[in-house]
Amino acid sequence: MVLATQHIGETAMQRRDFLKLMGLSALIPWLSRGQEQSNPPIDPNLIALFADTHIGIHCQEHQKNGLDKQIDAVLAMKSRPANILILGDFAYDRGLPKDYELLKPYMERLEQVGIKWHVAMGNHDRREPFLQAFPDKKQDLVPDRIVSIVNTPKADFVLLDSLDPGKVPGTIDDKQREWLQSFLASQTKPTYVCAHHPINETKLDALLASAPCVKGYLYGHNHYWSLKQLPNGLRTLCLPSTGHWGDIGYGIMTLGDKSDRVSLEINDHYTPRPHKPPKPEWLARIKTLQGRFAEFPK
Repeated sequence: MVLATQHIGETAMQRRDFLKLMGLSALIPWLSRGQEQSNPPIDPNLIALFADTHIGIHCQEHQKNGLDKQIDAVLAMKSRPANILILGDFAYDRGLPKDYELLKPYMERLEQVGIKWHVAMGNHDRREPFLQAFPDKKQDLVPDRIVSIVNTPKADFVLLDSLDPGKVPGTIDDKQREWLQSFLASQTKPTYVCAHHPINETKLDALLASAPCVKGYLYGHNHYWSLKQLPNGLRTLCLPSTGHWGDIGYGIMTLGDKSDRVSLEINDHYTPRPHKPPKPEWLARIKTLQGRFAEFPK
């Protein structure tokens, strides 16, 4: 009787263990999918293009909410971009030290998942406070300027510094222009030149059009999505703001072998700030821009 009772007890325990194992086995695919969704792969051929974040101690909630929303959308992608380029006016108004301190948590969200971020200086930025807050962004390519190169497998990106402190229009100084000309002369990889200000202010159209490696000029400042082809053949693309005013959204660039495409992710449109209900012309603008993209042949 003792042996029979022991055998029955062991059988019951084995059955319970088996059922537990089966239950866990059924959960394994679900757990794996959850891990994949929470940690999407990083794609080196995807680039997120932000501009005119305008975050600072004096900004309003819609600016903060706009940047949060764009970052949320990027993090929710099935494949995340390896790099985010922020094309100027990173800070709200005058590039105060506290503005850049306020921006740190936003950038940490990107860093924590392995996304690298890069900034071009805009007219509302200031170099010294920016570098005090983010000393790892210091570059030595051009003296006294924040110029950087972002390398990807299929294209390189040059971020120029068009900040002219105290002035709204931008400029590219002679040292920066000389460096850029030398760099492009030795560059064989497809290259995009980026700055905060439009090309009619940076005066780079002739230089870029003469460089076979240059495929396009990307900029911010105007807050409106705008794709143009200049008479010399150079293509330029203006990006929306992440949340300040104008077109609200960002671009996702997919790098290919024969061409590169920037898809517009438009989320809103308002000026000078959001209003409920939205104005009919704002809604019409959003509808017009839905599905827009810019193609850059190689």
